Amino acid sequence: MNKLYTLLFSISIATIVSAQTTHNVTVFNFGFDPEVLTIDQGDIVIWTNTEGFHNVDGNTETFPNNPVAFGNEASSELWTYQFTFENVGNYDYQCAIHPALMSGTVIVQGVNSTDDKEKQIMRAFPVPAKDFVVINGLEDFPGKSQLVVFDITGKKTMEKLVSANEQINVSSLRAGIYLFNLTTSDNVRFTGKILIR
Repeated sequence: MNKLYTLLFSISIATIVSAQTTHNVTVFNFGFDPEVLTIDQGDIVIWTNTEGFHNVDGNTETFPNNPVAFGNEASSELWTYQFTFENVGNYDYQCAIHPALMSGTVIVQGVNSTDDKEKQIMRAFPVPAKDFVVINGLEDFPGKSQLVVFDITGKKTMEKLVSANEQINVSSLRAGIYLFNLTTSDNVRFTGKILIR
């Protein structure tokens, strides 16, 4: 029985950890590849400069419709810059040194709750979290749900009843990846992950 539990837990880790996807954008003379990138809420984009004096400039002074600002300093070094897109929306950016030649867009889609529900996955935000998380998708299940949080070794670190839109205090958890099982009052079971910084 313990072997079966360990196998199922390992499969859950592999499935859940892959729920947050990393996307790569190449920075070169003179462009971004790809120029337009569509990702899911909570995904990470990594820009890698392969040549030239460039940066990623997505500040809200230049692009006031961006949900939040992002970007790095210009450099001719071979650099990487990464940003986690926690908010849905369209994010325009450019190289501040070559704005007429180098521009791009990241389109952040909301979590596809129908697809997630079919996969029995719920998402915790923000990503990464520091003091609290909110589990998206609980609004469809009235009443209290049983939340059990495990560290990546399978040790239970938290157990409590939670409801929709509740801020769940995770300040006592150390930085790392945690997995959770959630059972609704209707006895529907979901899994997910919490990333603590």
